[in-house]
Amino acid sequence: RLNMRERVSQSPLCNAPLFAKNVELAYNIIWDEKAKSEKPILGESLEHTTQQAIDFFNNGQLEEAEKLSKRLHQSNPESFDLINLLAGVLLTLRKLEEAADAYEKAVALKPDYAIGYFNLGVALQDLARPLEAITAYSKAVKIDPSLSDGFYNLGVTQGSIGQLTQAVSSYRKCISLEPEFVDALNNLGNCLQKLGRLKESIVYLERAIRIDPSYKSAHNNLGLVLGILGRRTKALSHLNTAIELDPHYAKPYSVRCFTTCYFDIDLEESFAYHTAFGRQFAQPPVKLALNQLSKHDEKLRIGYVSPDFQEHSVAYFFEPLLKSHDKEKVEVFCYYNHAKVDEVTQRLMEHADQWRSIVGRSDEDVVKLIQEDGINILVDLAGHTSENRLTVFAHKPAPIQITWLGYPNTTGLEAIDYRFTDEIADPVGNADQFHTEELLRLPNGMWCYQGNPDIDVSTQLPYDRNGFITFGSFNNLAKVTPEVISAWAKILRQCPRSKLLLKAKQLHDQDTLKRTLQLFSDHGIEEERLLLRDSLSSKEDHLRLYDEIDIALDPFPFNGATTTCEALWMGVPVLTLQGDRHVGRVSASMLSRIGLTDFVANNLDDYIGKAFDLSNRLDDLRELRLNMRERVSQSPLCNAP
Repeated sequence: RLNMRERVSQSPLCNAPLFAKNVELAYNIIWDEKAKSEKPILGESLEHTTQQAIDFFNNGQLEEAEKLSKRLHQSNPESFDLINLLAGVLLTLRKLEEAADAYEKAVALKPDYAIGYFNLGVALQDLARPLEAITAYSKAVKIDPSLSDGFYNLGVTQGSIGQLTQAVSSYRKCISLEPEFVDALNNLGNCLQKLGRLKESIVYLERAIRIDPSYKSAHNNLGLVLGILGRRTKALSHLNTAIELDPHYAKPYSVRCFTTCYFDIDLEESFAYHTAFGRQFAQPPVKLALNQLSKHDEKLRIGYVSPDFQEHSVAYFFEPLLKSHDKEKVEVFCYYNHAKVDEVTQRLMEHADQWRSIVGRSDEDVVKLIQEDGINILVDLAGHTSENRLTVFAHKPAPIQITWLGYPNTTGLEAIDYRFTDEIADPVGNADQFHTEELLRLPNGMWCYQGNPDIDVSTQLPYDRNGFITFGSFNNLAKVTPEVISAWAKILRQCPRSKLLLKAKQLHDQDTLKRTLQLFSDHGIEEERLLLRDSLSSKEDHLRLYDEIDIALDPFPFNGATTTCEALWMGVPVLTLQGDRHVGRVSASMLSRIGLTDFVANNLDDYIGKAFDLSNRLDDLRELRLNMRERVSQSPLCNAP
């Protein structure tokens, strides 16, 4: 009892200096052992170890390079060279999040490092963070205006989110630095096509082909532009060349299929193009996951696949369905194949149960994702339109597959089981033999349109303030073929003082404008009788322009869809020529849902005759104008539930 306190206090148990010394000794022993096993990286060995990491990197020994470069960075976190080395290794390994973080640190240490900003842009672009990538690329080319790859990647990223005018500027700067940069020439031509500047587009695409005659993408894009211009033979020639150059390149097959929609070609020929795609890209069906073979808590899991979940025609018809789905019966997964995110995208994201971005992901990755999600029924909303994922459907990743809405024809894929349509768009009999899918004809029609109730309809007939009838069409100018112009010219000639209002983004291009005026002039129609408009600044301005039209004229053989609904929503009746296949029967299907079958013509003479007859039925036109919005909104065409 007397000595215990002293015994304890003098013992190692309470000897703090001794304990600290022993712990520090242990630390040093551990460190020395580590240094022996992994080679020291401090002091005089830093240069040697850095070179060793570089050698690993250059020799493709990426895991060793990553391990060593991480240790080097940890030893000297303020070293620009070491963090830049690590960033390069991580980017090569496709560890994109880590690579982006590392390049952020590198450019923070060296703000004038153009290549660092460029590589940061690459990582961010591949991470599907396009706005941040654009910022990084913009800094890179500002620091180094001679960086042609920087301007090229900037253009690619801008184009991916619909900044087409900015992309054109970036590609032009790239080409000014490197005139034979064929990828930039091709992409510039493609952007100009999307902007409706078709003559310019052809110049750059042909230039790319002259530099590299085997450049398949340029042949594909040139075929697309020529098809839009109605030059069918040349269009098919370039598309067939692209296919011959690479039979496994899917895009020209789809463009060739889509191009047939604009021309009045035999159904057999069109069907042959679609089945050629189906044969070429057929795949052995993947083994279905067990969770795909039964419902999930009594709900079907439905997957919708599209690049058009944005301000796009498809969304106008898809959103009403998505909002009205019975969540007690279905669970909805949306697979989005585009980088652009706008207000429409955000609304759709809110209505979907699950949202998946698949842009840039391989078919195999998407197939695996669909199976992991336990999808029972997978629905294609794109067909052979741009950025489709039909090659995913070819693998049959879901027990049942359906195509609907986005494309007016068969896909040609045996792996897709059904196509939603209706009895007017695809009458029973003839239509069935030209589809690889079984046609499911929905009662009350295959369309459900969502009009904007915030934009009031003008109930005044334009004739009453103008003193003449104004016909009009706001369709894609590619649908306004020489045959259509010939018919519309006849209508104008037989309706004295009448005028025709055309609106299309392609009319911004002066060459296209002059060509359109000349085509009408060839049929005796003076320029004064044509009111030509290009794109307007807002959707509301676009819809308000219908206030200037008495009767809308539907093109043929490729009818309008969104344009037909918009015209009707804004009080304007639509005159259509019913064709022999779906693409030419869309408007007839829509008009039948609102009881306007009198506006459906059966042949060209009937179409022209009805236009003349309607132009003289002013009282009927006034009554239609007064009641059209209610007629449409109360019809099956707008009955989302």
